[in-house]
Amino acid sequence: MKSMINNWKLCKYAFKYTPHFVFLTIMDNLFLGFLNSYVTVVFLKIIFDQIEVGTPFKELMYSVAALFLFLIVGYVFHVLYMHYFEPQCKYKLHDSIQRVLFRKLSKIEISCYDDATYYDNFIWIMNEADAQVYSLVKDIGTLLNRVISVSTIIVLLSTVDGIIAACILVSVGVSLFLKCLRTKAEYDCEKELRVENRKEDYLNNLYVSKDYAKEIHATDVGSIIDRELDGVQLRKKNILKVNGQRRFYIQFAFDFFSTSFFNIGILLLLLYKIQVSKSISLGDFVAATGSCWKLFWQLNSFGDVLSRFQKRDLYSRRFQEFMAEEGDLP
Repeated sequence: MKSMINNWKLCKYAFKYTPHFVFLTIMDNLFLGFLNSYVTVVFLKIIFDQIEVGTPFKELMYSVAALFLFLIVGYVFHVLYMHYFEPQCKYKLHDSIQRVLFRKLSKIEISCYDDATYYDNFIWIMNEADAQVYSLVKDIGTLLNRVISVSTIIVLLSTVDGIIAACILVSVGVSLFLKCLRTKAEYDCEKELRVENRKEDYLNNLYVSKDYAKEIHATDVGSIIDRELDGVQLRKKNILKVNGQRRFYIQFAFDFFSTSFFNIGILLLLLYKIQVSKSISLGDFVAATGSCWKLFWQLNSFGDVLSRFQKRDLYSRRFQEFMAEEGDLP
């Protein structure tokens, strides 16, 4: 709950400086949510059920034509949003937030730069502020998209067969658990690497710094820097090795459970119901086969968005703390 509140505080900057970007993102994802649920699942079920009962071809064409006109309008808006409105909004958001941070920077005491932790946090905030707010708005739109499509598909599958819906929910629950483990492993790895990357950047900058050029040519400081860089590279290699092994096992379990096991199990169940028990119609079969995997990856995508909210929480808290400071050392 705290992470959602911190994300909301960060999102206020988007509402303040680019409210039209938030509105257009929501509208675009409303269309995509409708496209991912009704058009690709519910509409197919209706069409195949009408085919099974012998609906005339002319009546089917009226439905298809109406859908076609809707898709034209929707995709025109989607393309305009992606290639016209969004780039302009992204630039305006970047410019507005950078101005806010520059104004805040003018109030910070010079002595704050001598604190290494404070300086690292400051660089992190300056480099990622607009990108974090931008990605947050996009994630809010994606979250809305997933809620619309997931709720529609779950309702449809429940009317077709509750067992299928239950199997998908159990499978997604396990996958989300594995995904949380993977997200934590990735975060731990990034956190460890960030410290070493800052050291590496600092050491590399010494080679191109005018202040240190004379010392590098006149003394043995270059070999000292090289040894420090070798140490940084060794520590980074060990971090990637340890975290890589951990992430391999998690990813393998996730891929196996979410693809092979899931696809074969659901397909066998649907084939049994349409061929043996004859408890579902042709439209139910087409809609269920198309929506099962769609629901699975939509729910997993939903989990991805929530995990990004959680990862963004740390940045949001640091950002709020930085903006609230009065210029004294933390």
